[in-house]
Amino acid sequence: METIEKKISNLIQSQFPAHYRENGPVFVAFVTEYYKWLESQDQTIYHTRRILDYKDIDETVDDFIIYFKNKYLTNIQFNTQSDIRQLVKHSLDLYRSKGTERSVDLLFRLVFGVGAEIYYPSSDIMKLSDGKWKKPTYLEVDLNNYNDRFSNKQIMGLRSGAKAFVEKVIRRRVSDRFIDVLYITNLTKDFMVNEILYVEGDDFLNKERIKIIGSLSEIDIDVNGVGIGYSIGDIVDLTSLKGKQGKGRVTNVVDINGLVTFSFENGGYGYNGNAQVIVSEKVLKLSNVVVNTSLNKTTEYFDIFETLTQPLANIIYSDLTGNTYIPVGSNIFTYHVNNSIKGSGVVLASSNTSSTTGQIRVSIKSGNLNDVSIYTQSNAISASIVTYTDRTATANIIGVGKEITFNFSNSTGTFEYGQEIYQRNSSNIEIANAIVNTFNISVGSNGVMRVFNTKGIFLNNLPIRNRSINSTANIDSMSFNIGVFDINSSFITSNNNYVYSSNLFTKATISTIGQGTGASFAISNDVLYTETLYNICTDYIKDYANVPLNSIVYGFPGNTAANLSYGTIGDALTIENIDIGKIRALTNLNRGTDYNISPFVLIYQPEIYHFRIRDSILNIANNSGNFTVGEIVEQSDTGARGIIKSSSNSSSIFIERLRFYNANSSNAGIIYTNFIPTVNTSTVIRGINSGFTANVVSVKDDANTEYLGLNAVVLSNTVTGNGSVTSMEIIDSGFGYVNSEIISFENEFGISTGLAVIKKQGVGTGYYKEKGGFLSDQKKLYDGYYYQDYSYDVRSSITLDKYSEMLKNVTHIAGTKLFGTLLYRTIANTQLNISSVIIRKTHIDQINTELNNLLMTEENNVLETES
Repeated sequence: METIEKKISNLIQSQFPAHYRENGPVFVAFVTEYYKWLESQDQTIYHTRRILDYKDIDETVDDFIIYFKNKYLTNIQFNTQSDIRQLVKHSLDLYRSKGTERSVDLLFRLVFGVGAEIYYPSSDIMKLSDGKWKKPTYLEVDLNNYNDRFSNKQIMGLRSGAKAFVEKVIRRRVSDRFIDVLYITNLTKDFMVNEILYVEGDDFLNKERIKIIGSLSEIDIDVNGVGIGYSIGDIVDLTSLKGKQGKGRVTNVVDINGLVTFSFENGGYGYNGNAQVIVSEKVLKLSNVVVNTSLNKTTEYFDIFETLTQPLANIIYSDLTGNTYIPVGSNIFTYHVNNSIKGSGVVLASSNTSSTTGQIRVSIKSGNLNDVSIYTQSNAISASIVTYTDRTATANIIGVGKEITFNFSNSTGTFEYGQEIYQRNSSNIEIANAIVNTFNISVGSNGVMRVFNTKGIFLNNLPIRNRSINSTANIDSMSFNIGVFDINSSFITSNNNYVYSSNLFTKATISTIGQGTGASFAISNDVLYTETLYNICTDYIKDYANVPLNSIVYGFPGNTAANLSYGTIGDALTIENIDIGKIRALTNLNRGTDYNISPFVLIYQPEIYHFRIRDSILNIANNSGNFTVGEIVEQSDTGARGIIKSSSNSSSIFIERLRFYNANSSNAGIIYTNFIPTVNTSTVIRGINSGFTANVVSVKDDANTEYLGLNAVVLSNTVTGNGSVTSMEIIDSGFGYVNSEIISFENEFGISTGLAVIKKQGVGTGYYKEKGGFLSDQKKLYDGYYYQDYSYDVRSSITLDKYSEMLKNVTHIAGTKLFGTLLYRTIANTQLNISSVIIRKTHIDQINTELNNLLMTEENNVLETES
């Protein structure tokens, strides 16, 4: 195309004939200058020489823009702030996007220089079943600083072949540790515990060999059932020492009768896998308890492992005189030849086969009833003994109940639940105390009082006192339970037959014999806080107590040939090194059947128990802070360690002992000892978790604790009722659970337990990501106007009246309804917090709204504020 020169004034001189140039140069110059003026801005030649360029919107003059606008942007008004040339150039984009959110935003940016958002009220109309439920799935993995590289990548388990996409990685604190959690989607197959995660193409991350530690997948629950009062579908919280936030749903329940639940409270110290677990064979309720105060015993009515005896005999008689039978309750006697009493007893049961023969069961009160003849009191009745059979029942005692029932009289005040009572002896020394477990015993009443947490020995015929208000009452009699094992023969219940302790300190009658059999458990072999003891004798002399000293052989395990003249004691006994520690858990639980009274439980390590080592009390000073209950404290110089107990304070701490020796010894190996008073910087005690330190002023035994090797605490509870849980599904795996750890769940009837099973990835309870079907949510009801399917709301910083007509003519879709919301943003403070103020214009009515003096008075504006 031929080029049009923009200027022709430089050609004017050449257009004149020569004589004009020679004779009229002024005229030629004048014409030339005139053309230069015509070529100047906005003059005729200036425009005519550019007329073809004005077809280009970028080159045209402002006067022509109106024609471009009228041709390409009909119905779009000009704005002094608009770049009209840009608007015309992008008009095709605008028309192509008509009917979309982008078209509105583009129109606003082209016309007003600001953007606009589209909100559809129909998205917030409540619809039935419109909630969007999301159930998270995740992997708990080894803690690693590079785990965030898993985010937005596909992972694979090297053993399982499972695949998933990682959406995000979060580090969580659970109990006393941190774990990394990978939230995953698009899961194929189940991952496995302890398998390595692999990411294709990420050699660096693959070299780290990140392992899955697993999440709570199942709960191992006793097939006989745990707890009562549950129903299928009940959801419970699952708690443990390590894990948090787990939830389970009950899937099956049964009705149970007399099963025993064991609760592991404390693992004690001084144990290994060979410890003896003793569950009482029977629980005896003792009544009419009588204490021999002359023995000056102050701690327990019965000692652990002492023998309980109920002397009984069966007698078949003949030649009865004085009556046709021997009445129950009769006192009977045997006599020496000098007529002194040889033995005495009381008849417990009687049956006759004829008027002169029969059989009686007697309780032996004293001496020997095995003689030729028996006589009743004053010799009113006599008979010849045909057969005498000793039926004496014995058993070893493993526990005395801390709950006592008193029959009392003459109360001088009130006693209420939770108050402490105590008793003083005739020397005004406090000998016993307990907590009232009965509600509201009133002034002057006689009756029954139950107490628990008993310490010391209460005596009959002495007053008890209320420590709170000094009320008193007199004890007439008392009863409590004891647990026994190694039973020989059979105990019977009778008010006429006393049982005796080995040392004759306590006697009582048996009013109830508990039922039930089979409850048992074992302990885990992997004890905690282990240490090695050197040169410990593991034989028990009691097993050879009846071997004569002049025997040919004693049969000791260390040297079975040893006797009075052959071998040393060291040769004859088994001396070995043993490892001890704190019991970690109970295993092999068997809940037994048909129990009506909870059995007593002991865990016994005889090699350790007989050293009579108790927990410690440390008097301390110069504390750098307060130790926390459950924290381990150590003393570096001695290796001493222990756990802080709940009764500790800033001047005295009660230590659950975690060392055996009291002082160093010459035995081989490393010997750790108990705490000693502080003498240098390495004998201060230091809290493992807190880092706090303190000086030890003195160390003493805690007389209120059991000996090591007998101080593990396992509580039993007999459960009878409906709705006992036998199985449960995991609906929320929570975080941090450890395989085989004890998991607890509870309801109003008590706490039940199971064991954690860790297998695969975890699952969350789930939540509604959207709640379109909830009346309680922010959703709105359909109103046929604003909240309807065909309305839309333009949200921008421009008021509706300034664009409504234009928008309707340019981008509006027929059949829809337009609303406008004014979204005005302002800087609220120097921290650049943004405050948003919305004015919604729903119809044309007059309202006056003032927005910090920046907004004009608008019609039909409804004020809303967004923070």
